[in-house]
Amino acid sequence: MLMTQHPPASAVLRLQPTPSGARPLSAALRAAACRFFLWLLDRQERARQRRHLLALSDRALADLALSRADAEREAETVGRM
Repeated sequence: MLMTQHPPASAVLRLQPTPSGARPLSAALRAAACRFFLWLLDRQERARQRRHLLALSDRALADLALSRADAEREAETVGRM
């Protein structure tokens, strides 16, 4: 399956360290929120890919060297990441 690559949270927020090297608390919270948002986007993308995998015909799955049982097992892993 294709994996979506997201930029690091600091690149998205363009955070700059303070002269002492530490980021202010608000910047750290923004970075944490951004990481959570990117994690959520990744989970949604993986769920979409699993739905598409389940929608494939048995013949298409065989072309990918997968069985229907393999596809169903993968679909069940949604909550186990």
